Amino acid sequence: RISGRLTAKILYENMEDGVESQDYSREFAETVQMDITANDKAFLQASIVEIEYSGGAELKIVFSVSISGYIVKEIEMEYLECQGELFTKKDTVRTEKLCPLTDSNIDISKSFECKFPIMKILSYNTVCYISNVFCYDELYQVEGEAITTVIALGEEKRMMSECFAQNFTVEVPDAKINSASEIILEAAAKSTTIILEEEGGRSLIVDLEIALKGICIVKNDIEVLADAYSVDKELAITSKTVSCDTDMWQRRKAETLKASLHTEDEISCIEAVMPPVASVMCVSNNFGLFAEGVVTLNVIYRNKEGALKAISGGMPYQILVGNDFPADKATVNLIIKGCNARIKTNNEIEIILDLIIDAKGCRRRSFAVIEDIEESGDKPDNDVAISLYIARDGESLWDVAKMLSTDEDTLLRLNPDIKMPLESGERLLLYRELTL
Repeated sequence: RISGRLTAKILYENMEDGVESQDYSREFAETVQMDITANDKAFLQASIVEIEYSGGAELKIVFSVSISGYIVKEIEMEYLECQGELFTKKDTVRTEKLCPLTDSNIDISKSFECKFPIMKILSYNTVCYISNVFCYDELYQVEGEAITTVIALGEEKRMMSECFAQNFTVEVPDAKINSASEIILEAAAKSTTIILEEEGGRSLIVDLEIALKGICIVKNDIEVLADAYSVDKELAITSKTVSCDTDMWQRRKAETLKASLHTEDEISCIEAVMPPVASVMCVSNNFGLFAEGVVTLNVIYRNKEGALKAISGGMPYQILVGNDFPADKATVNLIIKGCNARIKTNNEIEIILDLIIDAKGCRRRSFAVIEDIEESGDKPDNDVAISLYIARDGESLWDVAKMLSTDEDTLLRLNPDIKMPLESGERLLLYRELTL
């Protein structure tokens, strides 16, 4: 069950008072059917990927919200231990235990000087991202950046937009962490407060509460019983295949995206750039892992007659995240950390977007384990004193010993010149002592 709250500011032009803003808030809930229990932990992100609206005095707005993330499941794995005179083969399997970190909130605040005097704050939006994580004994250090875009009304009822960046560094205590730990971490703006020191002034304060959520990856090598046989007993072996997601990783990549918007009338000046929204999907092929989608944004400008206008445009993109990722499963998140617009010609606006691609993925591994072994009778007596075995392609010394009902040490003692690993066509002799 996923629930949340969507909060937005609606900006509109009042012919008497200029541009005004109105709050919009709505709770949402969604039920997703999947393999999950109450003991599992979900790491989810919700983002607006598209906004459609129509009407005037009665405005109809449709928000398209994308929810993505991953689930950490606790899986109990039990392994059979053999008793008795059996030859057993064990495989070493690398697994990962994902330990959810304790959710943390950090508060940061900074004063800024705006480029122009501000009469009224109309809207604001904050995005943040993690740039580095350093692990120490029982704590980790986080470095990141938060960018707040403010839409305001300036002198002469002119709109303006400006971005304010705050770097943050914080140490978070956690007993699960040591210097060899690997952490996958996400940051999100939990609340934003803008304080305008005085109407018509240029000084403002941006107070932010940032939520940190993530997991610690603990790597573990386990031995599982992969095969077994007896020299004199027939065995009934029941095996099963176990699948798990391992090799979890996180990569970030910075990218710049440029595009142009063309207006029908001549542009006098650009007043504001609204915070963009973006759709993003992950595409993996032989050439690598790609993030692709469409960034949609609105630019507010005035034409030569002084009328306030808006132009909306979509900017498709396809960005190579990398071509060396061990990914059977992957997801990407797009963070737009900066958006600039400038007049290029009389009716052309150039858009420059600074993007952060946050990619996560894992590899799906499967391995066979023995679930149960039962004796099903005695093996028939072998009345051959000398056996010659010719190894086939891909066979190991274990396979040959199992086939001949002997052990690997005996084969090595009787065949001191064989090469390891076995090559196809290798000849092995086995001498048996027969009782008459």
